[in-house]
Amino acid sequence: MRDFVALSLSFALIGAGAAYAAEPPQQAPSAAPSAIGAPQPQTQGGISFVVGGVGDNSQDAMRSLAHNYDLRLTFVQKPSGEYLADVGVTVENAHGKTLLDTNADGPLFYAQLPPGRYKVSATSNGRTLTHSIDVTADHPVRQAFYWPSAS
Repeated sequence: MRDFVALSLSFALIGAGAAYAAEPPQQAPSAAPSAIGAPQPQTQGGISFVVGGVGDNSQDAMRSLAHNYDLRLTFVQKPSGEYLADVGVTVENAHGKTLLDTNADGPLFYAQLPPGRYKVSATSNGRTLTHSIDVTADHPVRQAFYWPSAS
């Protein structure tokens, strides 16, 4: 009887091995590196913009897109240096017309603006900071917004 059990077990293992060998191992589809954490470009009032930077993959994706945008904003909490998200962003032209009014769900905000002078406001936790920015055709403008701690 013991020989029969051993022989049955051997055939079962061989059969399982043959079935395993017949089917290639299944792997979960992997996303292309550029698609992982890739921010989605948006348009409002003719202004193209992208928001991201939550997590390392998204920060890398934003850096790879930076060359497409001439306004690059970063939102930071002081003194910790932590990035902020959920920031209201408004861009007005030199005549006071609002061109863009949106919410940045990440700490990096890039926009493509025509050359000119703009007032850019960013609001976090009820506090609004404003900067005047001159966009030229030659060089991108980088601007960080630093909010003091709430204490």
